[in-house]
Amino acid sequence: MAILYKNSPFRQTGGKADFLAAETTPAQLTAPLRKTKRLFCFASNVCVAWQEVGTNSPAPSPPSRLHPPVTPCRPPRTRGMIAILFSSVLVFTAVLLAFGSGGHVWDSVTRRYVADIMPMLDSLSLDQSKLSGYLRIWGLSLVGAFVGVAFVLGMPPVALAAVYIVYVSPRIILQLMIRRRRALLRDQMVAATIALANTCRAGLSLAQGLETISDETPQPLAAELQRIVREYKHGRPLPEALRATKERLMVDSFTIFASAVLVSLERGGRITEALERISHSLQETQRIERKLEVDTASGQKVVYILTGFPMVFLGMSYLMNPEGTASVFQSLLGQVVLLVVIGLSYFSFRWSQRILAIEV
Repeated sequence: MAILYKNSPFRQTGGKADFLAAETTPAQLTAPLRKTKRLFCFASNVCVAWQEVGTNSPAPSPPSRLHPPVTPCRPPRTRGMIAILFSSVLVFTAVLLAFGSGGHVWDSVTRRYVADIMPMLDSLSLDQSKLSGYLRIWGLSLVGAFVGVAFVLGMPPVALAAVYIVYVSPRIILQLMIRRRRALLRDQMVAATIALANTCRAGLSLAQGLETISDETPQPLAAELQRIVREYKHGRPLPEALRATKERLMVDSFTIFASAVLVSLERGGRITEALERISHSLQETQRIERKLEVDTASGQKVVYILTGFPMVFLGMSYLMNPEGTASVFQSLLGQVVLLVVIGLSYFSFRWSQRILAIEV
């Protein structure tokens, strides 16, 4: 500004009109320009970090002492700005659901989502104290999977598959926990029945034998036996406590045990012989179930290998021909084909799991 004023034809000579040229230097005048340049480059580079593309910008003006050369910062496309805005709204919504007042609304939604599984979790005495927190993390994962695959990776069709897999994952995990708990109770019932038969042979009553083996049996069966003993001590008849536990657990081994004991108590007979027959029956049932698990183990491995083979093959193809394989991820047709492959692999895996799930 001082140089323009100095070279201006309207400059007055003499007097106080020359104080700008005398007291202001070019470095002081260009300092705000340098700060503006840094601020613009920072804001533009943040946007370019999402999607940097070239633009047909006009050629920069030649540098001068007043306007030093500025490195042009390329702005992103309008589509990139929309993606940033939309993803920011989704992330804000996810954080609100996780930590804000919307978390209570989200908890009510998730309770409806797993409403049919909650009674089984209650009946098997599974810990549910951290379930609401895990379901909030699941909500964040839904948003993160959609934003990450659709906008960061630029594959909207594949984002549908990613969101669906994350959506069904809580039910799969909870059902897996229920199956493992029932299998653990089944295995523990064999040793508990043998121990109970020995205590009854030693002269203890059925209630005393249950109290004795409940202290020696590992969890989770120990908690169920202790609950029966506690209800019996509080005045509930032992047959009713056994019947209620049988209906609540719905485990085959405990159902056989409780049914035989109830029949023996109602019709009379030697409880020791009944318990010995029950223990032999449970041992045979456990042997058959383990044999089935061994026979189907090879089929399970084949299913896992075939399910993951398309992704492994795609990775090997990318290592051998990166440019050709990149079209699968970059073109819309390739993304649709990838979505179809993921869908077929997933549903084939679930179908094979149902076929291999043989019940005795």
